[in-house]
Amino acid sequence: QIPDAPAVYFIQPTEENLRLVANDCKQDLYSQYYINFSYPITRPLLEILAQELVAIPNVSNIKIMDQFLNFVALEPDFFTLQLQNSYQTLHSPQSVVSDQQMEAYISTIVSGLSSVLLQLQVLPLVVSVQGGAAQMVAEQVGTRLLDFLRERQLEPSA
Repeated sequence: QIPDAPAVYFIQPTEENLRLVANDCKQDLYSQYYINFSYPITRPLLEILAQELVAIPNVSNIKIMDQFLNFVALEPDFFTLQLQNSYQTLHSPQSVVSDQQMEAYISTIVSGLSSVLLQLQVLPLVVSVQGGAAQMVAEQVGTRLLDFLRERQLEPSA
């Protein structure tokens, strides 16, 4: 226990990570808690975190922020999502990936691309081939960009 020190967490918003952070908060290990997510937390996960923290008396000492940083910038205009064998996973006929795994993989790609675009504050024209993973990624990125515009998180220069 370090009661005079703040804790800074930089985590992916997963149920396991949320429960670990909530456990630290319940034990009152630190004076302040700054929880930073590498990408936006979903509503169901936010509700799990809220349920875990509702009984904590010093809940006002907890700050939660989305950072949109689930990519690696190698240069100002060059980045990677650090996904191993992504092309093979998405396109190989020998790839044995369940629909649920494919959806999770596409969600990871969409989240990473959305984070890059938000950090660069650019609004690209999103085009893809019809059908398959490319179309799913394009549609989901387009939806996220519209959400960012509505929420005024994305304000590209003219």
